[in-house]
Amino acid sequence: MNNFRLTIWQRIFGGFSILLLLFIVGAVALIVQLNQNVAQIDEYTEVVQPSVENLKELRSLANNSMRLITSYVYFQSERENDAAKNSLRKLQSKTYPTVKDKLISLSEGWQDDDETAFEILNNTFIAMDSMHSIEQRIISSLNDKNATEKNLLVQETGFQTQMQSLNAIFEQIRIDLEVLIENKKIAGQQTQDAVNRASVTLRNEAIFVSIIAIILGFSLAFFLAQTIISRIKVVKENIKKLSEGVLPRFEKYKDDKTSSQVDEIGEMEIALQTLIMGLKDTSDFAKEIGQGHYQSDFTPLSERDILGNSLLKMRNNLREAEYSAKERRWKNEGTMLVSDILRNSGRSFEEITDELITTLVRYLEANQGGFFLKEQEGKHEQLRLMAYYAWNKKRFLNSTIQLGEGLTGQAWQEGQTMHLTDVPKEYVAVTSGLGKANPRSVLIVPMLLNKQVYGMIEIASFKKFESYQIEFLETIGETVAATLSILQSNITGQRLLQESEQMTQQLRAQEEEMRQNMEELQATQEEMGRVQKELQYRNELIQSSFYLLELDYKKNITTINDLAIDVLGYSKSTLLERSAFGVFAQEGELQQGFNTMAQGTIWKAETTMLNRTGEEIWVQAIGVALFNNAGTIERYVLVLADISQLKANEAKIKEQTTKMEDIRNAEKRRSEYALQAQKSMLEKLVAKHNSEKEELQKRIEELEGNG
Repeated sequence: MNNFRLTIWQRIFGGFSILLLLFIVGAVALIVQLNQNVAQIDEYTEVVQPSVENLKELRSLANNSMRLITSYVYFQSERENDAAKNSLRKLQSKTYPTVKDKLISLSEGWQDDDETAFEILNNTFIAMDSMHSIEQRIISSLNDKNATEKNLLVQETGFQTQMQSLNAIFEQIRIDLEVLIENKKIAGQQTQDAVNRASVTLRNEAIFVSIIAIILGFSLAFFLAQTIISRIKVVKENIKKLSEGVLPRFEKYKDDKTSSQVDEIGEMEIALQTLIMGLKDTSDFAKEIGQGHYQSDFTPLSERDILGNSLLKMRNNLREAEYSAKERRWKNEGTMLVSDILRNSGRSFEEITDELITTLVRYLEANQGGFFLKEQEGKHEQLRLMAYYAWNKKRFLNSTIQLGEGLTGQAWQEGQTMHLTDVPKEYVAVTSGLGKANPRSVLIVPMLLNKQVYGMIEIASFKKFESYQIEFLETIGETVAATLSILQSNITGQRLLQESEQMTQQLRAQEEEMRQNMEELQATQEEMGRVQKELQYRNELIQSSFYLLELDYKKNITTINDLAIDVLGYSKSTLLERSAFGVFAQEGELQQGFNTMAQGTIWKAETTMLNRTGEEIWVQAIGVALFNNAGTIERYVLVLADISQLKANEAKIKEQTTKMEDIRNAEKRRSEYALQAQKSMLEKLVAKHNSEKEELQKRIEELEGNG
């Protein structure tokens, strides 16, 4: 028992355990109070507040429903009626059921003592359903009624009674919803007051626990500091010397107690002693490296010894740096050899490629090599062997390789370097383009520039190619590709120059031909202008002599000329989109005319139109239906000739004496003849207008084709 000694960890753990126990007691009390606050807040945010919002939305729906049914009943515009009816149906079938389901779900979270609210909410739902039922009956009764019938029905006592009932139900719904909203607001305010009171209590408890913990923490800290500070000072002084680059003397740690009785500070002293000795060895090893002795031995303190391992890595990197410098010098010298060959422009291309492959094979200490150049063969591209070197002798082969054929064709297709090691016997003879040698390593490099392959370099050797040799050959491939690109650009430039001279002569001939075409085009445009002016005069004649109406497939007016607008006495905006039955007096005869036109027959009839004052205007009508490509009616065209004066003359003639019977009959025949002449003239004008329009369209297409 006399040798028992608490370690620093045990002392600190014991003190913090006491603090932790105090915090646990306080935390339990705080959590209980906090849970109560959270429950009240959850009730407010998940039940009370959403209930108020959805009740307000329900009130808004009731207002909108009442507004829409009022608009539908009292507005005369068909468009506004349809919009109100569609909005009302959407409100009843989609919006209202959604809000109702939300309120029913939220009401399940209301307090059990709020029975009055449940009853009011249920009564509100019943009233809303009744209100929607009455609205549906009103819509059903007014559906398919014109404006006159609608006004008469609205003024009936039964209909007024329905509207009064609807207003009464709406007022009751509004009052009930106001009561529910106010109750939920009061409940929400009560919840917030309770949360505020609980927060004050929670704050006071937290302050009390914090004060006790601070007092106890300072006491424990003072006790621990007094027990370990003196030993830590010794360790601190030695670490401070180490931070200044000084290796201090540190006596070997001695303790009569067993190692299990050494506390953390004792372990720090042992570790510091080991560190000082390790730094001394590390310092000696660094001096050896500084003197260039890269073969010196050194053992790090451990696998995690950053300084020692870094020194070992630095020694290895210095060794590799020497090797890398040799490789760079080797690649630079090879690049200079190739550049000198490519710069020698006094020789033929075949001589340059022959010297190039010879130099590369010898410089790489390989055995054989080939230089392939991409060429165009008809519509396809292929590689042709331009130069070949093997076993210190030049050999001349006639070899072509297609895209994807053998190793060389595959490397060309992929546009990437291919390095094959440990090549089996006879493999090269089957798949490579270099004949029947059996090397141990094959290197195929594309001459690549801007992702375009200009050719391939293939080297075979009985030795394995190193990575720096592969990088060197790839660099040479780019250099040769750039040279080939320049040569091809020069050839292309000369060819383009010759083509440019030929094109210049062709352009001069085309310019003369274009000048003649322009003169013909100008004459044609003058003729077109004359034709267009003639068509404009004829169109103005028709516009000033006849009433012209265009109707859509629903028989609504889409186009009407000014002469017809003046006769009818309406504004143009009033007539457009209006049904044609609203301006003709005899609806049955007009419907029969539409049936005739629907069969593809021209409708001809004498009928009457009604102007704004209700006066009948006799017209001679000619109508036709226009069909689209699908065979359905796209629009109707009506041409109307005013025969009111003619009808008036006929009425006067009927009142004359029988002595004027012959004269009246002759006049009638002349009138009918004049009418037929007018119709014939109108049909001829319309036919001629269409014919000239088609002819003008053909001329425009011909001119566009010539241009």
